[in-house]
Amino acid sequence: MPVTTSVVEALTAPPFASLILVLDQSGPYSTGDYTLDTFNTSGAFLLPAGTYGIGGTYGAIVAARGLFPPGAGVSFGWQDEQTFPFGDVYARRIAQLVLQHFLPIAGKWVTTQLQDIKTLEETVFWPVLVLSGARVGLHVEPGWSVDLYYFCVL
Repeated sequence: MPVTTSVVEALTAPPFASLILVLDQSGPYSTGDYTLDTFNTSGAFLLPAGTYGIGGTYGAIVAARGLFPPGAGVSFGWQDEQTFPFGDVYARRIAQLVLQHFLPIAGKWVTTQLQDIKTLEETVFWPVLVLSGARVGLHVEPGWSVDLYYFCVL
């Protein structure tokens, strides 16, 4: 049976099944702070190679990469043989993702969402605010390295 949705919902939150993941090939991002307003790809499913703005994305997956630092301290959670990642949570955060939008009239960036990443792979969705540029602030904790996969619509 068809689902009814408003025009605003259709413009700001496309159906989950219509999203594709695109790896930001500027990464992996290691320890430190980054301010990102674009991402690069050498080509993804129907998305030509190039540089794209963060403002055209609907979220990201932050995925830990490489070896885990000693003393990371994990609390074991839900386990499933067919799903990754599990429900394991690390005692210290792995990274922090900060979404910012630009207010054209005020001429400044404001933080609209902040997410501490405490699992090996974490999904963060954000709204697309029309007529407002977007950028991501990324902080990666010492000893960790992460990849970013952006959710895009084709």
